[in-house]
Amino acid sequence: MSKRPSSTTDLVVAAAELLGRQWTTRLTAELTDHGPVPLGLVAGTFSDLTHDQYTYGLRALRDRGLVAYGKDSGRDCYVLTTAGEGLGDVHDALSRWARKHHFPAEEGDFVTRVEAGLRLLRDRDLLTVLATAGPDRAVGVDAEAERSLTENGFMYVMRDGEPALTAAGQDLRGPLTALTSWARAHAGLLQRRTDTRPGLRTTIPGPSRTPAARRSA
Repeated sequence: MSKRPSSTTDLVVAAAELLGRQWTTRLTAELTDHGPVPLGLVAGTFSDLTHDQYTYGLRALRDRGLVAYGKDSGRDCYVLTTAGEGLGDVHDALSRWARKHHFPAEEGDFVTRVEAGLRLLRDRDLLTVLATAGPDRAVGVDAEAERSLTENGFMYVMRDGEPALTAAGQDLRGPLTALTSWARAHAGLLQRRTDTRPGLRTTIPGPSRTPAARRSA
């Protein structure tokens, strides 16, 4: 892209990269839904994961500032930090968008939908279009970005030759707003990772182009 990435874009990319790491959605969503998990009940709570998986995942989330040790009814527990608690809105927005637009496929679970959406929001071309386009028109998009976004179902070319956002592209602004709000609120947590772990460019996988029955929640 010809535009220089803004500091907000850097934060959003850093947030999407951080939150999209292995086990992050699975573990934080469980704590969001069910509250603190006593240390002695971790294995039963995450019974679909191996000991190494949930042990590594929880340790990593503590290092990232999303999970901490705490107390609940006098018991030692894993609890969400303020940053971790804020992920509920981000996850819900991503899941609703993905379910509506059958992304990445008609069938999928909550974790798959959220992680696929986070991969999208690591792409700087897509972020620039969502941030600068009008309600439906996308102006000033370079040819390479226009081709990628069009091929993957986020844009189309109107009769006058101008590119415009599809419904999926327009609706993606909802999850982007939620992620941007979270990233700004926790910029201090992200900033050190922005410097050492820059967001990766990705190939954007597009939404389904054929009508399909909406999957139940």
